[in-house]
Amino acid sequence: MSTRTVAAHLLLITAGILVALYALYVESMLIGVPGYQPSCDISSFQMSCSKVFNSKYAKILSYWGLVSKGGHLDFSLPQFALLYFIACLFLPLIVRRFPRTKSLWRSLSYAVVCFNLYLAYILKYKLGEFCIVCVTNYAINAGVLYTTHMLTSSSSISTTKKAD
Repeated sequence: MSTRTVAAHLLLITAGILVALYALYVESMLIGVPGYQPSCDISSFQMSCSKVFNSKYAKILSYWGLVSKGGHLDFSLPQFALLYFIACLFLPLIVRRFPRTKSLWRSLSYAVVCFNLYLAYILKYKLGEFCIVCVTNYAINAGVLYTTHMLTSSSSISTTKKAD
């Protein structure tokens, strides 16, 4: 594995974790503090992350009817993002130890980017909003897709031991 690719991957994952933590903070403040105005709401640019985080799409599993609204499994999108980024944090180690998982990781990364395209559609056409936190997350996921592809490509994984 290329040291630069691993470093880029870890940098993107760290950024993703920070963005997810900020989104979780904003979500909790919107629930707990009446009138809270997050810094990602910039009215002069018609940006509103609070409208997006308060929308029915913010908890996608209950929106799809897969879990009950407000139930224990009714996770928000930032919660899913945090779980994904934490899992990806260990990607270089897991792929080195279990090389057969590389196609699973690559598929997961493609699925996440496809899901982001779905969310971008909702953001633009259903909600009619621009959310800088969301778009930043989409960009990070695109970068993670690239680094995951590089880390899981056949030529980047050494599965044979060097001769002494």
